Amino acid sequence: MEGNKNLELLQKTLHLDRTALDIVLQIGEDPANVLLTAGVSGRFNDVSTFEGVMRVRLSEGQPSIGLLGDARIIVHDHPLLFTGELAINELGAFFAATMQGSWTDAFDVSGLTLSDIAVEVGTDWEGIPTLGVAATLTIGGKQGSVAVLFNSQNPAQSLLAGSMSDLTLADVAALFLHATTPIAPEVASILAETALKGVPFCTLPLDLIGDLDKAQLSVAVIQAFAQNGRLRLAEKQALLVVGEPGSVWYLTDYQTLSHYSIIKQDSQLQVLLQVQLAIVPQATMIGQLSYQQGITFAAQAQFLELDASLTVEVHVTDGIAVDGTMQALHVADVFSLTGAGNQGDPVISLATYDAPTSKFRGPHCIVSGGVALLGASADLDLRVTLDQISFLLDAKIFDVFQASVNAQCPIKNFKNGEFAISATMGNDLFAFLQTKGSAAIQQSAADATRAIGRAQSDVAQKQQLVNAINGQIAQQRAVVQQERQNAQATLAQKQNDVNNLQNSINSNQQRINQLNSEISSLKQDIRDHPWKAFSSESTDIIAKQGEVGGLETANAGLRGSLVIATQALIAFQATVVVTPIELDPRVSSLYAELNSANLALQTAQALLAGVVQSYGQIANVATWVAQHGSDNLLIVTHAAFAGQLSQLSGGSVSMGIDGALMARPFHIDQSFDFHDLGNVAKIFVEQLKQLI
Repeated sequence: MEGNKNLELLQKTLHLDRTALDIVLQIGEDPANVLLTAGVSGRFNDVSTFEGVMRVRLSEGQPSIGLLGDARIIVHDHPLLFTGELAINELGAFFAATMQGSWTDAFDVSGLTLSDIAVEVGTDWEGIPTLGVAATLTIGGKQGSVAVLFNSQNPAQSLLAGSMSDLTLADVAALFLHATTPIAPEVASILAETALKGVPFCTLPLDLIGDLDKAQLSVAVIQAFAQNGRLRLAEKQALLVVGEPGSVWYLTDYQTLSHYSIIKQDSQLQVLLQVQLAIVPQATMIGQLSYQQGITFAAQAQFLELDASLTVEVHVTDGIAVDGTMQALHVADVFSLTGAGNQGDPVISLATYDAPTSKFRGPHCIVSGGVALLGASADLDLRVTLDQISFLLDAKIFDVFQASVNAQCPIKNFKNGEFAISATMGNDLFAFLQTKGSAAIQQSAADATRAIGRAQSDVAQKQQLVNAINGQIAQQRAVVQQERQNAQATLAQKQNDVNNLQNSINSNQQRINQLNSEISSLKQDIRDHPWKAFSSESTDIIAKQGEVGGLETANAGLRGSLVIATQALIAFQATVVVTPIELDPRVSSLYAELNSANLALQTAQALLAGVVQSYGQIANVATWVAQHGSDNLLIVTHAAFAGQLSQLSGGSVSMGIDGALMARPFHIDQSFDFHDLGNVAKIFVEQLKQLI
């Protein structure tokens, strides 16, 4: 083989230890056409061998060298047999072939089947070896394409890098996990809703097909990826494998283990970045790059109905761990979720088990980033569970008061930021309400005390006037009463005088009547007994007649006196007042004054009652404060509000406030505008007043 560069390259490629071969020479009728064959057995490296026939053909005086045979390649302790041709061309000596059949449970992954396995192995003219294996992949009804990468220094170390059709994290768990512990339901639901998906990457011009069919990462191919896809490839850090000449190729970037499909479509080449898959059976070096053991997916994704970029690590017997970022979320002025410090995108951490590489313990799904709502912002961890996403925020909301905010949102509504909020306020609000409320109540109590005092003083003045008039009335009634008593006494005396005169007249008349009767009897007796005319009876008649004359004279005088006395009585009776004392002008005028005074008193009393009613019991506050101290007058112990974030974001809420007023517990629900604290305090105080 010495002296012929093609044969020397062949010897170097197959590590042939002999420089001479046993040959068979066939010469045709035309001596210019000669075929020379020789059995060849060698190895490309420690995991790939070749056994076949070398053919040297002389045609029209031009020699050509080729080898037909079988290449046996050990991939992850599994032999793969390829039949094909080893060709020597301007790129070097390369064997390219496709294996018949499939490799099931490839790389010890149950259900993973590699089909249409293509190999390219050989050496370029600079002596640099190449070993590339590409295949189609199926597992659980999912398809993909892969490349097998080998450690050039230790070809026994290999890994599988490729891409798969769209699938969910639940598919990943079902296809690749063999964990005995079931996945927690709250995490399992997230796996089912998180879709890994491929995306178009870029397009390339059709004039690259020639280089691609040669599996050549030429300068033109490298420049096209840099210009169209902003992908910087290094010639020795990437593998290009022909899937179907002229139509399908696969490119694997060693630096990122990214696997690209290149497909001819009409007038361009479409480059697809599908769901990336890497299976590393053991820690492996590919060139200067180190890859850790494990199964890894990387892809664009739909997470919580938002675009995301995820890396999925599969630990077959334990579970899966997911890290990545998701699209920042901005919902008007209501809610935003960004990266930490409001920079970049939120970070995702998901694990179905207690992943040692995660900062969160146990099965979990956490979104970490900068959250902004209710006028506050903070870096938080949002926990995603079976049907909702939730977080706790301790911050000064609306840049006014400290609060502990509990936010919960159904997963299906997360994209719209439809959080249900329950917020518990901090001590700074309590101090504000206590200061404003206590001062206002004490001021109102002082106002009430003054107002009631003024009204009471007015009532007292009016009462004093009424009392004074009543005193005057009593005095005047006594005077009038005495006058009337005196008149009655005089009237009685005059009546007595009339009665005495009449009685005297009556008595005299009775004597006169008696004497006249006696005189008549004596005269009759004398007529009946004339002799008695000269007896004592005659004398008696004269005496009696004399007495009658005296009595009649007396009666005449008495009757004159009686007339005078009667006239005097009648005249005096005309002067005696018998009407009620209240009608006496001296008394009635006082009663008129009393009436006015009583009306004024009633008005003052009504005003006092109105003042007392309007202030309620607030006037008692001063007495309570004097006994218990102003610091204990009002104590606020709890304040909270709740509602939908979209309705609360403007700063107007319904606040529930609990505390004690004058040592009596209270609960108040009031409208509360964080942007109008003056009105907040006013409403609060008015409600407190109603509780006193």
